[in-house]
Amino acid sequence: MLKKLFITIGLVCSYLCLIIILNRSGIEEMLNIAISSFLFGLSLKFWVQHYFYLMVSLVILALPFLWLEQYKILEMMLMTALLGVTLTHMFQSRKKKCPLKSKPYKSV
Repeated sequence: MLKKLFITIGLVCSYLCLIIILNRSGIEEMLNIAISSFLFGLSLKFWVQHYFYLMVSLVILALPFLWLEQYKILEMMLMTALLGVTLTHMFQSRKKKCPLKSKPYKSV
């Protein structure tokens, strides 16, 4: 449990660092948030796999946008992060899917 907390904190810090790096490289604000949030959602679902940590980290990251009343950026961040989580979930569930074993038909 503590390990997943440290991983989540590390991912949040790397998300914020990626936003700063992409901002300094001259990428537009919305595209910057979209790329960073998508990668954050992918990595959070891949390494942590708990919705509680996902929701808490998204709420923590959404609070500054709510405080500054940047609703378009908030919407972009939440949509792309959840898109990353959804795509990772779909990919992981497809990998784990077991083929159905059919039993031969028995006549009575």
